[in-house]
Amino acid sequence: LSDTTARMLQYWSEDGSIYRLYPTSVPISEELTRLGYTEVVEKRENPPWRPTPSMRRRNPEWPEFVPGGDPMNPLGVRALYLSWQYYRVHGTQDNRKIGRRSSNG
Repeated sequence: LSDTTARMLQYWSEDGSIYRLYPTSVPISEELTRLGYTEVVEKRENPPWRPTPSMRRRNPEWPEFVPGGDPMNPLGVRALYLSWQYYRVHGTQDNRKIGRRSSNG
C-alpha cells in the first residue's frame, strides 16, 4: 500500500506476520500521480532505466538508457515492476529525494 499523502509505502507479508513501513518520494505533480490498485509483477536487482516517452518529452536532455549498476541510474539497485506500464517502486541514488515530491510518476 502506498500512501501518497504520508509519503510512505506499507508492506505486509502474505501471512500477515511481517509489517514494514518505508519512507518514499511521490510524483512531482498530481497529473503524474496514478491512483488505484496494481500488483507487483517482477522484482529486479540492478534494473536498467529507460525514461518513458513523456519523461523524454519533458526532459529531452536525459539519456535514452542507463544500465543497471550505473551510479546515474535513478532506480537505484532494486525495483519492483508494477502491472501499470512504466510504474516502478524503486530505490534511489539520491536520498535527498525521499519524503519529497520528486518522482516522475
